[in-house]
Amino acid sequence: MPLYGRKSRRDPVVDRFFHASPAISLFQGGTPAVGHHGPTPGCPAVIPAPGPEHMGAYPMTAAARLPRWTPHRRNILLTYLFFAYFSIVFQGILYAGGITGIVGLKYSLIYSLLWLLVPLWLPSLTRAWMWGVGLILWACSLVKLGYLSIYGQELSQSVFFTIFETNLMEGTEFFEMYFRWWMIPLLILYTLPPLWILKHVKPMPPSRRAKRWITALVAVSFMEPILVHANLHNEGAAGILDPGARKIVSRISAVTPWQLVVGYSQYRTQLHNVEKLLASVGGRDEVLARVSLADRERRQTYVLVIGESTDRQRMGLYGYYRDTTPELSRMRDELFVFDDVITPRPFTIEALWQALTLADQQRIDWLYDKPNIITLMKSVGFRVTWITNQQTATERNTLLTALSKLADEQVYLNNQRRQSARQLDSVVLDPFRKALDAPAEKKFIIVHLLGTHSKYQYRYPEDYARFDGSDDTPVKLTAYQAGIYNSYDNAILYHDHVLASIIDAYKATDPYGVLMYFSDHGEEVYDFRDFQGRNEADPSTYMYTVPFIIAPSRRWAEARGVGDWDAYEGRPYSTESVIHTWCDLAALRFEMCDAGKSLVSPQFTYGPRLIGDPYKPSSLRDYNEVLGPGASGRKLLSQGEPRGSGPPPASTLN
Repeated sequence: MPLYGRKSRRDPVVDRFFHASPAISLFQGGTPAVGHHGPTPGCPAVIPAPGPEHMGAYPMTAAARLPRWTPHRRNILLTYLFFAYFSIVFQGILYAGGITGIVGLKYSLIYSLLWLLVPLWLPSLTRAWMWGVGLILWACSLVKLGYLSIYGQELSQSVFFTIFETNLMEGTEFFEMYFRWWMIPLLILYTLPPLWILKHVKPMPPSRRAKRWITALVAVSFMEPILVHANLHNEGAAGILDPGARKIVSRISAVTPWQLVVGYSQYRTQLHNVEKLLASVGGRDEVLARVSLADRERRQTYVLVIGESTDRQRMGLYGYYRDTTPELSRMRDELFVFDDVITPRPFTIEALWQALTLADQQRIDWLYDKPNIITLMKSVGFRVTWITNQQTATERNTLLTALSKLADEQVYLNNQRRQSARQLDSVVLDPFRKALDAPAEKKFIIVHLLGTHSKYQYRYPEDYARFDGSDDTPVKLTAYQAGIYNSYDNAILYHDHVLASIIDAYKATDPYGVLMYFSDHGEEVYDFRDFQGRNEADPSTYMYTVPFIIAPSRRWAEARGVGDWDAYEGRPYSTESVIHTWCDLAALRFEMCDAGKSLVSPQFTYGPRLIGDPYKPSSLRDYNEVLGPGASGRKLLSQGEPRGSGPPPASTLN
């Protein structure tokens, strides 16, 4: 077949061109007619390229614009682009919008090769395969794109918690609320490229080389994580291969339709785990019946705000050299700011399950069968609302999700597939105001923020990127380290704005109650060495020191009295005992609430603040001995310069 398509008439110039030696290459302006044995008899030394007068006779189709590509190669490329299109468009939008990094786009390109196996080995089924699979990919990609256009988030397994708790009428109202006329032309434009490809792809057997190479690439993409991440310390084949299998699931989740398939599967798994935990969490009814409320005020509103990965040593409110908390500093006289509070564990779940339950480092088995902060408040008539900007249906967050299910109302705001995706905490403000306006007489509202969780640059809008450079940093930083160091401070700056907005909204209602805030754990971000993250085996103060703030309402302070609290702000405390302080603030009377562990009680008693893994009792150590003033580790924490310039290892846990 001639290069430019089927002949419609004879032309001597073009005939001579196409009958020249096979070694001839076509360049603009002509090319020597030289083959293996010299010029072809009867051909000119230079063959003119077909001009416009010949192009009309030999029409070029869009699918044949690459002359060096054989029809077989072009066919494979078009087939691949057809399947990849439904993933790379979505991932490209996420990347271009700064919502996620390039990882999703990379794995979309790699794992879309999987769909080529049928056209490669069964070419006669190519068109049927493309139509059948294409319709599924098209429909699933529309779901993802629609969700992205409405919420600006990547769809994840957390979405299914919302979907399956929504009735048909709510779903119809949702569609009517968000449907816009311009979605129809966008839908048509989005659908045209794959239809064009379907029109130009023709079933044809590919070369053996193409089959071998593409099949090998698909095999490697699945075998590499299995081999690299195999855990030989586990027992049995399943245990050895499980880490690699999890890695494959994580990677292929970026590809349509596996994101929905994996998301739904993970949702079902986590739902089962949550239901199982709910059956054991919260304490027995006969125990909760012994809880009483000493405060007889008719209308009460208590608020607990939980931060994420925020080190108080990086907050201007606590003396940091940068003013990262201007709004909290503005209202300093209205707050009680406690400056010697630590977390028992530098991980979200492990820290919060002690803070919100009666369990602690020495009684970790009290997690499930003893009352927790939600069941205690509900037992005395409080309506509990849980508002979270954390991921919901993830393996790590199952325990917190189970706890949230004990509340009367849950508001799940973060449905991103990855915790490191762009997500701002300002989304909690409207649900929080709505919860404040609820008609219940006694309200308890928990707000769980994403705070300053890595990646820090995704935790604040552009107008809060106020800190840059490294001239004023306490230690010498490389350009890479300075970028992360500054983004962490910018994240704290925005966190300050959100937290101050929550406090302002609370006090605007003139409530009777208290707002408490603390962070689950801290974070080390190149504060004195070449490290970013958390490592329980190699601890530093930055991983454990957390902000702890109490904002009593005017009426509550007048009724209950806070005159001595200024003297309490320097008390050494661990968030493992938060529930005891909460019992004191909310006037809960229960035999397991210990006033000696209340940060604001005159009966407060000092004790060791244990850090380490409670499931390995030999690892438990007193924080003061390890990292406190005069401890052997203090010298390390007060000097040293960063070493190296590459990305450091960091904790993968929340």
